[in-house]
Amino acid sequence: MSVQIVTLDDVSPLVPGPAVPGAPPPTLPGMLQPPAGQILYAIVDAGLFDWVIYEIGDSGRSGVCLFDVSQDRAVEEHAPWLVDLGAQPGLARKFMTRGEEPWTTWGRPGILYLHSAASLGDLRAHFRRIVQIPRVDQGGHVFLRFWTQDILHDLCAAVSDDWTGPLRVFGAEGAPLVTACFLPAGEGAALVRIDAPKALPGGRLVYDERMETVLRDTMRRRFAAELSAHCEEVFPDRLKAIPEEARTEVFLQVMAQGRRYGLTQRGPLVVWAEASLLLGALAIDDHAVRPLLDRGLGLTGDQMTRATALNRDLVAYAEACLGPGNACLRAALGRIEAAVAGDGDMAAMLARVWPEKVAFIGAEAFQLFVAQVTGEAQRYRPDRVNERVFALLCLFLGAGVARDPLHGWLATALAAPMDRGADSQLCRSARVWMDAAAKRLEALA
Repeated sequence: MSVQIVTLDDVSPLVPGPAVPGAPPPTLPGMLQPPAGQILYAIVDAGLFDWVIYEIGDSGRSGVCLFDVSQDRAVEEHAPWLVDLGAQPGLARKFMTRGEEPWTTWGRPGILYLHSAASLGDLRAHFRRIVQIPRVDQGGHVFLRFWTQDILHDLCAAVSDDWTGPLRVFGAEGAPLVTACFLPAGEGAALVRIDAPKALPGGRLVYDERMETVLRDTMRRRFAAELSAHCEEVFPDRLKAIPEEARTEVFLQVMAQGRRYGLTQRGPLVVWAEASLLLGALAIDDHAVRPLLDRGLGLTGDQMTRATALNRDLVAYAEACLGPGNACLRAALGRIEAAVAGDGDMAAMLARVWPEKVAFIGAEAFQLFVAQVTGEAQRYRPDRVNERVFALLCLFLGAGVARDPLHGWLATALAAPMDRGADSQLCRSARVWMDAAAKRLEALA
């Protein structure tokens, strides 16, 4: 069994602006118009759009909370609400409007549109059975936030002949109570439409190993996208070399490296992502900075305690190696060309280029680092110039730069011959990187 999932392009939202008093209800995008005899509903997360509660008011005629609020009305402020958009034309206009104002919701996660012929009360009773589902392994229940972006899509995409539990979102066995669901597709003018089968098979919706796998993958991808957006704000220039469509995959790999240190929670992974941009995504295998990571992350204690220690050590690294206003880093970049053409062995060259980092690393770790990058360079059979350029890139970007997802721009250069001196693709790419880095640092000075 499979569920029909279609992306609808060019679904135009409404333009911002209040509805004119006495004007007819706004025209909904044609693809959201419900069939005859059905109603357009929405499930909206009040934790993201708290103004919805005040729009609905206490009448209960056009919207109801899907959580039990009999013991604590404050629960409403963070709960999903089911809204009859046909009975609320003003609310429908806000739901269909795209803009920067907090009351415009079009294209934002946390909202699910659906078609149903059921009454508001019957539909609420149905969804009340779905927002909390039983665990099959540990007992108890878990909340299933199926109305949030991607979760329902990924659950329905995983439906098969032997796993039909997610179809319970559309109703119990038999004719579907909900005939179609609509989710925002990213930030563009598009929707994803998920159609219910004509007839629903039996089966329970439970939290089991299969659902956990689907939801874990979905949540990881969503958090990877959030990490990418966060790091773009903190380090706006460091992600420019990574195509936007590839950034989620890149940060999934960054998260996987963090799990090697047992980091799985949001706060610690944010610190890890920032460390990856500073030290390299494969820093855990870099002899130069591995001791720094081990000092904080090797401590006993919870994840946040260890991440706080790592953050403290990162500050110390930045102060010692980058210097005030990145002065040490700027000076190091300025020494590269002369060092590549100069005399001396690999260790002496690296120490001349960035003495502050070499001193911070310490003699023992530095010797291991030199052996590591020299051995790594030999995989590409470089001449002397290219070997030195490769080692310098490892000093600045991390010993694992050749496989680092944050520096995929190097892949083409490393695949080209490295025996052509300064005319090699590696040297040309390194010069482009050096020039761009120098300009960025100059702008920040």
